[in-house]
Amino acid sequence: MDDEITSIGVSKGIEEIELSPGETFSGEFDVLNLSQTDSASFRVKISPYSVDDETYDANFTDYDDHNQIVDWTTLETVEGELKSSERKTIVYNISVPKNAPAGGQYLSFLVEIINPKAEEKNLSLSTKSQVASILYASVSGETVKSAEIHENRISFLFLDRPIYASSLLENLGNVHVDAEYILKVYPLFSNEELYSTEEAPVRNVLLPETTLSSEKTWEETPRLGFFRVSQEIRIPETGETSLVEKTVFVSPTWFLILVLMFLFSMIFWLFFRARERKKVLTLKNISV
Repeated sequence: MDDEITSIGVSKGIEEIELSPGETFSGEFDVLNLSQTDSASFRVKISPYSVDDETYDANFTDYDDHNQIVDWTTLETVEGELKSSERKTIVYNISVPKNAPAGGQYLSFLVEIINPKAEEKNLSLSTKSQVASILYASVSGETVKSAEIHENRISFLFLDRPIYASSLLENLGNVHVDAEYILKVYPLFSNEELYSTEEAPVRNVLLPETTLSSEKTWEETPRLGFFRVSQEIRIPETGETSLVEKTVFVSPTWFLILVLMFLFSMIFWLFFRARERKKVLTLKNISV
């Protein structure tokens, strides 16, 4: 396989489960060798899962109160080898303590390619050699589902593509909730949809005690035109909703500069003509 790293994948990128204090839970996911020709050795490890800042960058290292599940979880298999296009089932077991706190608990199963040549050279694995399966668990008890939509905004002017709607959402509870986004775009004088996510709303999971800033875009936005754009945000588990609608103008910067130059030229020309006419009238009055 030389220094090339074979591609791997997992059957469940995200899994949501419900747990009870004192319960023992067993689950599974598959590790897949996506290469059509090469075999691959892999290892699996359990890591905490959280997010950083409002950008929601994944964090697989830091621990907090919502990562205790890492200590409750064990793997029946931690290493293996796969032939090309082969898959292997990884079984995990969770022993929930009787005094487990109610609310959300989150971990990641990180699957890494074992690259012997890289390890011999004491080189770290590249990010392309690692894939994660995220587990969202909710422990029963006094769970609180509470969230707020602080911002749902669409700008009037876009100097570059694409059109987007921005938002800022905060989870005030102790368990994750889903947020759904429906973005719609219409021509200025027509009700024929140019773009809509109503049939398949974009979905984000809001982790407890976090704030998410995001943008939903229309990637096929033309370079120039007026459009009617709306974004509806829904958090079904809390009943929170927000709808914003706006007429927007999309224009390349150079076109807007030309328009402004033309308008200023017209204003200057009209001002100059008005002054010339005033001078002519003044001269006529003097001559009379």
